Amino acid sequence: MEFYDGSIKEVSSVEKEKLTKFMKENSNGALATQGENSPRVSIMASLAVSTIDEIYMITDLDSEKIKNIERNSSVEISYFNAENAVIVSGKIEVVEDPNKKYEIYESWFEFYWDKEAFKNNAVVLKFTTGGVRYYSE
Repeated sequence: MEFYDGSIKEVSSVEKEKLTKFMKENSNGALATQGENSPRVSIMASLAVSTIDEIYMITDLDSEKIKNIERNSSVEISYFNAENAVIVSGKIEVVEDPNKKYEIYESWFEFYWDKEAFKNNAVVLKFTTGGVRYYSE
């Protein structure tokens, strides 16, 4: 079993490529924010994962996670399957560029937002990785 727990800066480019591939293949991550009184975990689809260093997601402006992020921008995202897990920690922020959500748009968004609601309520979150833990069989 392989295990690592440390700074993303110490991870080799080859290992980063492997971890990024795993995250793309297991794209639903568990985003952990700090709620008012306790941690809060939300299942989030990761979008536009070009590298493990930077991950984009989309959520509703009125969601509880936005309130939590405004309180504390330090979060963790876990990706896992039966044999492996990648847990990244870092900072998350709301992207102010309104065009970014159209750059990462996917058709399944229509399940959550009609066109007007998407325009007004959908916001992009940008996560920047600082640390990483991973386990593999």
